[in-house]
Amino acid sequence: NSINEVGYCIKKISNSEMPYMLPYFVKKGNRNRIRNLLRENGVFTSIIWELPNELDRQTYQESFELSDGILCFPIDQRYDSRDMHSVYLTLKDIINNKL
Repeated sequence: NSINEVGYCIKKISNSEMPYMLPYFVKKGNRNRIRNLLRENGVFTSIIWELPNELDRQTYQESFELSDGILCFPIDQRYDSRDMHSVYLTLKDIINNKL
C-alpha cells in the first residue's frame, strides 16, 4: 500500500508485449530523491522521458509533470525473480523509512 500511495506501475501488460523496463510514476515530486536513495542502495534506474528546457513549462505543464515523475526500473535477462524482489524490497524500504 505504501508504494501505491507514492506512485504506481503499469498494472496490466498483454501477452504480446515485452517491456525492457518498468515505468514507475512518483506522484508527489520525490522522483529524484527516491532515485538517489535507490542508487545509494545499488538499484539503478533510468530517466528516458526528460523534456528539454527549451520547452515552456507553463505551456506544457502536464507533460513536464509526467516527465518529472517517471522512474524506469530495468527488466531484462540480467535479472531473475530474486533480483526483482530485492529491487521491490529496496523501494518499499525507501518509501516506508526514508521519505
